[in-house]
Amino acid sequence: MTLTVKSNILFTEGTIAAGNTTITKSGAGTWVIGNQTGVNAALALAVNGGTLAFNAGSGASVLGIQTLTVSSGGTLVMSNATGTQIGGTVALVISGGTMDLNWRYR
Repeated sequence: MTLTVKSNILFTEGTIAAGNTTITKSGAGTWVIGNQTGVNAALALAVNGGTLAFNAGSGASVLGIQTLTVSSGGTLVMSNATGTQIGGTVALVISGGTMDLNWRYR
């Protein structure tokens, strides 16, 4: 599935259903993923344009994902310093894109 956010911000919360195995974010806008109520461990995310921001609050997590790819023209941002944004087993591939830790790790 391709999610195109042409401009502005799309904010989502809740479970990304297990039937969705690959989501590609495109467009110049920003997709903010808030707290998740479930885990889709088989999910692969790709950022091909614009910004994908993880914004889990304290005691919450964004995603239990398998693969996260940030391509040229894409940016991944860790927006909230109090939540667990991605799990420790995710395969993170930076392929010309940018990852902004938002000063989470000093």
